[in-house]
Amino acid sequence: MTVGIPKDSRVIHRVNRLIREKVYQATRARPSVWVFTLAGVVLFGAMVAFVIYSLYHEGSVLLAQLTHINLLGIGLSFILYSGALALAILGWSAIAGRLTNVRDLKRHVKVYCYTNLARRIPGFFWYVLGRAHLYRHDGAGIVSISAASAIEMALIVLSGLMSYALLNLGRWPIRWTWGLIVGIGVGLVMMHPRLLQWILSKVKHVNIVEHIRYRDVAIWLAVYISVWVLGGLALFSVVWAIQPLALVQVPGIIACWSLSGAVSTLVVFLPAGLGVREATLSMLLLPFIPAPLAVTVALMMRVLLTLYEIVWALIAIRI
Repeated sequence: MTVGIPKDSRVIHRVNRLIREKVYQATRARPSVWVFTLAGVVLFGAMVAFVIYSLYHEGSVLLAQLTHINLLGIGLSFILYSGALALAILGWSAIAGRLTNVRDLKRHVKVYCYTNLARRIPGFFWYVLGRAHLYRHDGAGIVSISAASAIEMALIVLSGLMSYALLNLGRWPIRWTWGLIVGIGVGLVMMHPRLLQWILSKVKHVNIVEHIRYRDVAIWLAVYISVWVLGGLALFSVVWAIQPLALVQVPGIIACWSLSGAVSTLVVFLPAGLGVREATLSMLLLPFIPAPLAVTVALMMRVLLTLYEIVWALIAIRI
């Protein structure tokens, strides 16, 4: 008599096999990948060294500021992050609903919150695999989930650049302004449904974006720009909790958050993505707050957002 393997065990075995294959491929990666990995390690190490240096030379000032944190600002950042998360889930549910026909919003909330923590791991593979695994009972294939995740990522990057550009018009040299405008224009062309379909047909020979219209793309961009705005306000709340800032600096802080997020999303495929957001955000915050505090805020945002994501993942379990 043959004893069958439980279905869940087969799924777990399949996932483990995919992870082993991914690790094996990483060990045989091209030299350029290892160069980016080394660059990421050096960047992250430099940031840590700068934090230690700042604590050594200005530790008393930083500790005095951190011991007088305004908890109201931290609480406000959680509320604003929750609003940004809700909009991000709506954006994902709209994209996934068009490509997979999964319309249950509660289902999208669960999957998004469960897999959101995987974004902290460098690499596009991990959270896409998690999404595909969780959507398997809904009839959504890994090709559809991968395509939806790729479109979501492109929208995140493009909306971040657009948000940064809109908040900084007139503040740069003309050549920089035109360069960013051209870049955004290329991005808008790349997001045209017909071009998306052509790209997917070359990669996977599938036709899964035929129902997406350009009006949908415009609406999704507006949603993700709103996500960046709320995220930037959450950053402002954290900075304000440590060192009061004038309200006129809100647009600049939102712009810092948008650009640092777009840059870190662009390098998500590479192991070097670790620490890029913190380093970029630290540099962009320098016009607003001192360098040691900028690094501290960047690291605080990573810790706080991770905690907030854990909270919402636990809440999603109860949904």
